[in-house]
Amino acid sequence: MSTSLGESEPSNSNILRAFAGSADNSETTPLLPEYARNTANSRSKRRHSVTYYVSLFIRFYLPLLGVAILALVVLVQAARVNWGQEFFNGTIVNIDDVSFEQFTDDGVSLRVRGNVHINYTLIDHASYRSWVLRLGAYPLHSLTVGRSESVLELKNYNRKVTDEDDQQDYSHAVTAHLPQFDVNVRHNETTHFDLVTNLTDFGNPSLLATIVKRILTQKEIEFKYKTQLRLSKMSIPFGAWPFTIQAVVNPENLGFSDSNLLRLDQLQLEKVSDGLGVSAAVSTFYNSSISADVPQLMWDMYLAGCENDEFIYVARVENSPIRLQPNKLNEMKMYSYLQQLDSAFSQHCTGANANHTALDQLVQKYLSGDIINIQVHGSAVQKPGAVPDWFAQVLPLLHVDLPFRFDRGPDAGDQKLVREVELTNFRLIIPPRNKNPFDGGRDKQPLPKLNAHIRATLQPPGELNLTKDLDLAVDYARGLADLYYRTTSAVRRKFAVVDIRDWLPCTTGTAEDPETGNLRYIVEFDLVGVSMNVTDESTFSEVARQIFLKGSAPILLQAQVDADVATPLGSFVFSDIYIEGETLIKT
Repeated sequence: MSTSLGESEPSNSNILRAFAGSADNSETTPLLPEYARNTANSRSKRRHSVTYYVSLFIRFYLPLLGVAILALVVLVQAARVNWGQEFFNGTIVNIDDVSFEQFTDDGVSLRVRGNVHINYTLIDHASYRSWVLRLGAYPLHSLTVGRSESVLELKNYNRKVTDEDDQQDYSHAVTAHLPQFDVNVRHNETTHFDLVTNLTDFGNPSLLATIVKRILTQKEIEFKYKTQLRLSKMSIPFGAWPFTIQAVVNPENLGFSDSNLLRLDQLQLEKVSDGLGVSAAVSTFYNSSISADVPQLMWDMYLAGCENDEFIYVARVENSPIRLQPNKLNEMKMYSYLQQLDSAFSQHCTGANANHTALDQLVQKYLSGDIINIQVHGSAVQKPGAVPDWFAQVLPLLHVDLPFRFDRGPDAGDQKLVREVELTNFRLIIPPRNKNPFDGGRDKQPLPKLNAHIRATLQPPGELNLTKDLDLAVDYARGLADLYYRTTSAVRRKFAVVDIRDWLPCTTGTAEDPETGNLRYIVEFDLVGVSMNVTDESTFSEVARQIFLKGSAPILLQAQVDADVATPLGSFVFSDIYIEGETLIKT
């Protein structure tokens, strides 16, 4: 029987009722009586129940309310408004980064990073529609985009499109399989995504080759992405909606600029059996926003011939694996084996370059730091297992032009091919004057003859890393030289021209640069009875007088020399090699 608040306690109770803090009771008693504690607990439970149901309403019923609002609006306005399309009209998709992850047996794994931004004010005639979507989207918070199969169409870059066939400006390039992800659909909210999609069913191998080519040449890639997006919330389907993205990757279209030309950092030549082994380290500043893993591939390399649009096959090269990093300096190593050079390199050009061969022009451009055009073709022969079979079929369709240059830098003057020129054992032979007036007079006077020993020191560019075992040698030389008398550091006077028309035999030795340790070539040859055309008799007389009296005279020599060079791949003639050097004419 319960005790009410107005009744007295039983007198025969053996239980001592004590209060908190009593010294007579060893047990702790509550501060409130039992009936007061029960009342407090029931209130706490009621408060907990209210919180529970409010939380349940927010988590479950409020999204359903949003669904109900949207469903009601759709039922009322379905005949006049395509609400799904209105939702996508307020959706902005930005792609920040695209990277090729790996090649698979049936396609490519592609990683796409970007964001989806919702802006309902972009909806056409945005009045009640915008507010209705905002109202419905707020309790929903997010929608699930289901797995989908999409079509990626690439812009046709290889043909000019007119207004009549503008719809055919894009061609099916690949099928993309998009994974499931969630999107925040509230107004002015942004969802960042990082998705890996598989690309399969390439519509045309040449289109994929175009994509790879534009990645390597750092050009823009314009495409359309068409799909059916299946939206849902808590397994409640909202249907499938057509969705199209037209976007441009690397929109700045920088291509190859002067700052990101392909540059040669190092070239190692090694003499091997019946040929020449070549390994090179090249680099370029990669401006594209697309990153890619480039596996170890075989390429057929071509160099520009006499004309920039003519290319001659050089060799098959192989690159080391590399990951192209956007907006960074990327370095790659290349390997090749040469047995011989195409005979087209030794053929003389026509027109303004009639005195040069294609190989000669390339060497001139290399030494002067000019741009050299290289063309690489994906080779039809790849190492087993290097790439999937489908990609091996695409590679032969891939042709890429790569402008190349060796940067001479601010110290270009210190990187001249010919470092020193010495003229020794100088002897001038002046024939007697013709005194017969009936034999041409002064205009028929024979030219002075010159005997001398010339010693030229050649310093090849340091990045070549030449070694003695390459057996490089200059066998013959000829040329045309202008001689200047150096009176002071700023004044010089031209006094003669030496025309060496016949090929003269040369000897070639080697030495090491005392500062850098790089290999130097010492080329020597003799001038015997070579004609010297005096252009300034007074200056020539001053030089001759100084030679006879002092034994030497300071001169500046400027020459255009042809050289017949023996290499492991055969002998080649290089024309118009510019030589400039200050030296002393010594007797």
